[in-house]
Amino acid sequence: MIKDLSGKLKSIVNYTLVLFGINGIICVITTIIGLATDRRLLGSYDVSLITSLNKIMWNVQFFSFWVLVIGIVIGSLIAMIYSLFND
Repeated sequence: MIKDLSGKLKSIVNYTLVLFGINGIICVITTIIGLATDRRLLGSYDVSLITSLNKIMWNVQFFSFWVLVIGIVIGSLIAMIYSLFND
């Protein structure tokens, strides 16, 4: 059994979960804005500002998604290694 007397591990886990939640919200919002400013959806209404906003949104969405995925994978590996060596 893991003994966390000072509560540092719990605060680190909570902080990490909050960051993942914020990153997930950014991922969803940028996907919605990216879809809303898509050229195929807008039809003939093509403004350069909307096109550049669309490119920025997809880049932010791509980056935040991979940060989320890599963070979850690395976090699960660390948790497995930590639990193996503490039991």
